[in-house]
Amino acid sequence: MGNYTLVTGKEQFELIWENINEAIFTIARDGSVTHINPAFTNILGWDLKDIGTNKFPFFTDEFNYSEQRELLNKLKKGQSIPYFETKRRRKDGELVDILASYRSVNKGDILAVAMDKDITSEKGLKEQLEVSEFC
Repeated sequence: MGNYTLVTGKEQFELIWENINEAIFTIARDGSVTHINPAFTNILGWDLKDIGTNKFPFFTDEFNYSEQRELLNKLKKGQSIPYFETKRRRKDGELVDILASYRSVNKGDILAVAMDKDITSEKGLKEQLEVSEFC
């Protein structure tokens, strides 16, 4: 048997945070993004200093201010928002198909934890399959 070192809870968290494929970020009560994992930058191109104090700069124009307010109000009431498909705008302007999920945590300054999964490839394959079945 090999020698294995026990990993602490903090180390386990860091392993997950640093290596998961999905973009994970925390949202403050005012709607600002407070923390992002490396996958967030890989998928969307934004880093935390790019975001600054802006509220959700990676949402598309379709996700308007009133929808953002509604989402934040639900989270403030303790409601989580399970998986839904949407689009996000990358820093370079490209649109990305996303499966998003928000979990209300209401702990200290953190309102919610969010996850965005890039499903652009999957959606493209699904569309190709639908076209080939139609032809």
